[in-house]
Amino acid sequence: MNLATALALAGGAWIYFAPDEPRRGRFESQPSRSEILDMCRLVEARPHWWRALLEAERRWEAPPSLTLAIIWRESTFRADARPLAPGYFSFLPPQRLSSAYGYAQAIDGTWAWYLRETNNARARRESFADAVDFIGWYLDRSRRLLGLAFDQQLEHYAAYHQGHQGFLTADWRANPVVTVPAKDVARQAAVYERQMSGCLQDYAARQAPRATPKPRPRPELKDRASAAL
Repeated sequence: MNLATALALAGGAWIYFAPDEPRRGRFESQPSRSEILDMCRLVEARPHWWRALLEAERRWEAPPSLTLAIIWRESTFRADARPLAPGYFSFLPPQRLSSAYGYAQAIDGTWAWYLRETNNARARRESFADAVDFIGWYLDRSRRLLGLAFDQQLEHYAAYHQGHQGFLTADWRANPVVTVPAKDVARQAAVYERQMSGCLQDYAARQAPRATPKPRPRPELKDRASAAL
């Protein structure tokens, strides 16, 4: 067996046995570009997404427009999104840049914190409903720990990106790696909010449950340690 063949076989084995590697066919398809740009089309094509957003809003009071804008920026609504660096050779798999994964690009440590606080051990990062609940939980943590109002979209995304301790250092304000996407999220949240106040009014009324269910209780704020996203 020559070296090239051995490397090719090793690369194939890595792909097959790599931990946490998503299997094709397990996830919802990514919305089209026109759906991503139009919240009305996005949720009308996926009513279960709208119900998940309403449930997260009831539980955490997080605005659906901000939740969607964060997913838009983090994963472009790809269920199995993950940051990857290209492989050096075409037959070698790309390397993961971090443990961020799923719609919300939650890293392992922050996701474990969420599972622990919400007692939701069956949650999956590639599930849209679980991802929006995670984002709602994190935004609620930022509100309670950092005093951020939900209309401070730029600051909320900075806290989401940097973690709570990283946000408190304020160094991020001079870092375009944080401020540029944070401004993008704030602008997109405003777009989604305008769309919600217009064409989604009737749709929201039709899709809302007849009797508003009692929201799941919010966990007590026990752990003030923060993990960067």
